[in-house]
Amino acid sequence: MQASQRATGAHKARSHEYSVCTLCPAMEVHPSSYYDWLNEPLSKRGKEDQQLAVHIKQYWLGSGGHAGYRNLHLNLIDANISCGRDRVQRFMRSNGLRAVRGYRPPGGHYGGSVHEAAPNLLNRQSELSAPNQWWVSDITCIHTQ
Repeated sequence: MQASQRATGAHKARSHEYSVCTLCPAMEVHPSSYYDWLNEPLSKRGKEDQQLAVHIKQYWLGSGGHAGYRNLHLNLIDANISCGRDRVQRFMRSNGLRAVRGYRPPGGHYGGSVHEAAPNLLNRQSELSAPNQWWVSDITCIHTQ
């Protein structure tokens, strides 16, 4: 339930307790403004924010959570949805949306048991009698646990 709907519901539940003429001067609000809010509680900007929120969340989920506010802003521009980059950033921050970043650096190992590496079958033997006897590769570029 949205805040505006809760406020309207609270008003209807307590409208018999206090009059508008009593509350409006206390809140420094003109009664006509109160009735305008009662008829249409969400402002134009609020409605735009709701529509923008749907698009931002859609693009963020579509990226698997990897897109940050800059890339989401570019996606919105490509889709002809006009908004500022800072507005996208504010929305993401207020709704707890964050870009998933790359791999974390490996934690240090400070003593304790160390997993034994595979045995070195070559033992640095560089002399081979025929081709295709030994195959060697380097997997240091593959991120593993």
